[in-house]
Amino acid sequence: MNARPCRNGRSSARIVDRSGSGRASVVLSLASVVLGLTLAACASTPPPSSTAAGSPPGSPPTGGPSESPVGTFWPEQVPPAIVALGGGDNEIRKAGVDMAAAVDAQDLRRMRGVADGLANLTAALLPHAQAVSGYAPFGDLGKRAVTALTHLHDGAVALRDAIAAGNAEEILAASTAIGGALEEYGAIRPALSDLVPEALRQQRALLK
Repeated sequence: MNARPCRNGRSSARIVDRSGSGRASVVLSLASVVLGLTLAACASTPPPSSTAAGSPPGSPPTGGPSESPVGTFWPEQVPPAIVALGGGDNEIRKAGVDMAAAVDAQDLRRMRGVADGLANLTAALLPHAQAVSGYAPFGDLGKRAVTALTHLHDGAVALRDAIAAGNAEEILAASTAIGGALEEYGAIRPALSDLVPEALRQQRALLK
């Protein structure tokens, strides 16, 4: 199959139909829909509130376990890890916006670039999630973050490589994997976000 021209005069990567059934363009379209919808949904979801409605400033984060109230300092590696994960959440949302734009433009080169950036981002965030998982009160949340980020990283790598190889079936599989990983990640976003204000407070207290 020859390279298919995209909008704005760009050309897509050559997509190989390994099934011999002429379904490559259909599979690529499905992959674009799956990936575009899941990432766009993640990008458009407003970040959860840092504190419960009506809670006074300085109240314990509602997503944090009761075993670690405000005033109890966490291990020194935990606050910066949570702050980093909070910043990473914004970057993941930005990747969703960028990927949705690339899918809308049918620009596979751009999709590959966003996937590569997402792979690098999640690789950098994983050590922070592991640090959180090592603190018993946040252990379950940290482990779920590790799982979600690992799946998101693996899906992004697979999508990047599938686009480079021009393999439509693998693009679809990787897109579906990223969609599932984003669902996992979305389930832990509120709890992680609610811990960020206290993490920042503890960081400031340590600097005094």
